[in-house]
Amino acid sequence: MAGEPIVVEGADELTRTLRAAAKDLDDLGEVNQRAAQTLLEKANPRTPRESGALASSGGVATDGDGATVTYDEVYAGVIHNGWAEHGIDPQPWLAETAAQQESTLVDVYVDHITDVLGRVRGL
Repeated sequence: MAGEPIVVEGADELTRTLRAAAKDLDDLGEVNQRAAQTLLEKANPRTPRESGALASSGGVATDGDGATVTYDEVYAGVIHNGWAEHGIDPQPWLAETAAQQESTLVDVYVDHITDVLGRVRGL
């Protein structure tokens, strides 16, 4: 009992746009960069300052797996984490900012995902 074939309109467009979305979601380099830059900007006012060199040395480094907030001053880690043997108390401005700004940083990714999925069309 063969009937008329069922034609699904929009399936090709759905397939094409889903593939594009998968590719966009697989490459998060730009989004990682944006999230790290956001963290750097939010942390800047909290960065310890004597000469201002530490605060002005902040930057963002990216690779295939993510992005990292970096500081070029060699003593950045000592200031952030402390050094008990030398009487230097920790001043974890970056870690504290990351914890306080968690929802802002998550929103960077949520906005990207929402944008990508909003471009899916078909059916």
